Amino acid sequence: MYACKLSKMTGLKAGKIFQGTQSFVKGASRAVKALGVVGAVIGVGAAGYEEAIDTWDAHTVVNAGLIAGAAAATIFAAPAVLTGIAIYGVADYFFDFGEKIDNAVGRKSEIWE
Repeated sequence: MYACKLSKMTGLKAGKIFQGTQSFVKGASRAVKALGVVGAVIGVGAAGYEEAIDTWDAHTVVNAGLIAGAAAATIFAAPAVLTGIAIYGVADYFFDFGEKIDNAVGRKSEIWE
């Protein structure tokens, strides 16, 4: 439908517009999948590094759990879960939830004293 409207506006054939769009979406999908794998590897590596040098805390456990949840959501095709994890990641970046979690239940919090 939109390919037909664009065809009228641009003078290009609707089939060519559709095929070009479909090719772009396939390429973008491959790129996003690759970035997801890279992100998971970096996340697991960061958690492993924090554990190895004994600087892990509650945020490390939460982040590792989210990576496992994202892997499961990918396997079972649950985009809502992946969207929620992405929203948490962005919010954590801006509002530093990791530090708040560490202060509330981390190794140096009052709970463990």
